[in-house]
Amino acid sequence: MNLLWHCSGGIDVGNPIAGGVDIGNPAAKVKGRIVDEAGRAQSDTEVKLRPVDFNPAKSAASDTLVDTTDASGEFAISRVDSGEYRLNGVHLSNRTRVLIDSIIIQDTATHILKTDTLRQPGTVAIHIPDSLFVAGGILFIPGTDRQVEVKTPGTVFLDSVPAAIIQIQYYAKTADSTIKMDSNFSNITVISGDTVVVQPPELPSGKIRGRIIDNLGQPKIQTLIRCLPAEFNPLNSLWPLDSLLDTTDNNGGFIINGLAAGRYTLSGRQLSEGTQFLIKDILLADHMEHDLGTLDTLRSSGAIQLEITAAQFVPDGWIYVAGTARYQKVPAAGIIVMDSLPAATLNLYYYDSAKKSLIDTLLTAVRVMPGDTVFTVTTFKVPIVDSLFISAAVDSSGNVWFGGWTKGAVKFDGSSWEYFPNKNQGNTLYFQYNEINAITVNKKGEVLFGNSVDVIKFDGAGWQKLFWTFDGFFGRPVTGLAEDLSGLIWAATYHGIFQYDGANLKIFFNSGSNGQNVVESALSDKAGKLWFGTRDSGFIEFDGINWMVFDSTNSPLPANQVTALAQAPGGDLWMGLGISYQGETPIVQWTGSQWILHGSNAPLLQRQQVNAMAFDGGGHLWAVNYKGAHRFDGAVWTSYQIEQGLVNTSLECIAVDRKGQVWVGHRAGISMYNGKRWVNYVPE
Repeated sequence: MNLLWHCSGGIDVGNPIAGGVDIGNPAAKVKGRIVDEAGRAQSDTEVKLRPVDFNPAKSAASDTLVDTTDASGEFAISRVDSGEYRLNGVHLSNRTRVLIDSIIIQDTATHILKTDTLRQPGTVAIHIPDSLFVAGGILFIPGTDRQVEVKTPGTVFLDSVPAAIIQIQYYAKTADSTIKMDSNFSNITVISGDTVVVQPPELPSGKIRGRIIDNLGQPKIQTLIRCLPAEFNPLNSLWPLDSLLDTTDNNGGFIINGLAAGRYTLSGRQLSEGTQFLIKDILLADHMEHDLGTLDTLRSSGAIQLEITAAQFVPDGWIYVAGTARYQKVPAAGIIVMDSLPAATLNLYYYDSAKKSLIDTLLTAVRVMPGDTVFTVTTFKVPIVDSLFISAAVDSSGNVWFGGWTKGAVKFDGSSWEYFPNKNQGNTLYFQYNEINAITVNKKGEVLFGNSVDVIKFDGAGWQKLFWTFDGFFGRPVTGLAEDLSGLIWAATYHGIFQYDGANLKIFFNSGSNGQNVVESALSDKAGKLWFGTRDSGFIEFDGINWMVFDSTNSPLPANQVTALAQAPGGDLWMGLGISYQGETPIVQWTGSQWILHGSNAPLLQRQQVNAMAFDGGGHLWAVNYKGAHRFDGAVWTSYQIEQGLVNTSLECIAVDRKGQVWVGHRAGISMYNGKRWVNYVPE
């Protein structure tokens, strides 16, 4: 919204003679050029020259004083008699407008006007009380074609008004006379893209004053101040008598006059920056002057996301913010985002403009923060089918993949979900068997899936089975997948470790102790080493030649079940312990030379199995278990449960996308943490 102090002048070539009166001089020519706000020439702009006292409700205008700008934005109107004129321009496509005032003609010369600018028009809301209403009344802007009929007392809206300083007159067509109006109907500053309210006569004498500064103490000039009753509904047909505007002066000061006793809301918008403020519950007694003092309250705008259900929806429904001029049409049932809101505590209502009745109170006392969106709806029903997701990964295109327990996999591309069913869902194209326990992405960007008996590859176009982990008698469920620096695929299973080179399989730890047979996690680190967590024998390191086992007998590892592995950005290996460990430090960090135990200050981590771990874009560790998600900043653990926005706390898997958003799979669907709040996705 831009406040436009604009009413550009033409060429004064002598003593002004108002009214376009012909004083006998031969016809002259008026030329000019129209541009947009970026200074670009604007063709297809229709320009009309009208006498300053022209009344469109009384007589038709001459069609001869009209032209349309060419590719250079230029126009020329010939045969212009002596007099004073206004030039009105409207772009025939985008309907932006311009008004050029004080064009005085009294000779035969060609009058070249200075280049002027098209801007978005505004609206003028004019209150016509019963005392001024006449049947057949017309409000019009002299010297233009803009007019509107006054059908009943109340607020009349004159739209598509050029952003300029204008005058409005009230004409009684039946009596062929102009009705005397209050002085407030002259020198009206129309604001581009906004509605200016014209005050009726005989306003009360209450006042609100104050001064706006920035955080450095400097005055904030050109801040539009609006005062409205606390429960004001901008969609009501009658705008209140005491809705007033002011703009801060060079000292940042403002004053709102003519207020009756009552409770008010004061809002302000800095016109060049778009920052806003809102002050509620300003109480005024009769003839009272309320000085708010110096205010450092301008902040970035925020937004609110909310839902209009199918049961609530009406065709003429609008959402409005009580006590402000902010309202928005609801085009259909669903999620609505209302932006450009002041950072304040707001009340939102749903209003039927056709029936002129309140449908619902949507939100009360919702706190909008600067530059932030308030998500009042954080759980969405989407086509993800499965309700238990146990594996997750992000591919090279930024898609987030989740593996389900019984019904296949899903992919989220940032805007939509795609479901890939398994055999049990009647589709054998993707997955032959049930749970997808592991997902990884290889160097080619292909997505690998491990399930009960095999490993499957998706290259973005088709699906291919890479190898079986079935030995003819029982399956070897794949619990982890990793690719080493040479491109070999490694699979952790319940019966050893598989290596696949694209054609051949090798199996390691297939006949060792039970603890080494049951491998629960896999990781390929940045140095090329492979790490595997086992059920009962600690973790295994493979450097490409040698295997080394670390357990509680040869290291400070407090337990031998390692269910989760993650590598920090600096290279340290982090391990999460399983349910067999019932101590207070279930997270272990190994620097290569030092063992560090974590979790003693995180009660919701203690005596719980760590199901998965990952590092976010800020280098913070995230661990998930059946008590929620837990973030470690290097000193403090922060836990997230139902109270913090998760729809379910039995978390199984985790992945971090390109934006640094944290995704988790759980027993009710999928959730995402965007750095500020959780958003939940559950099956339809």
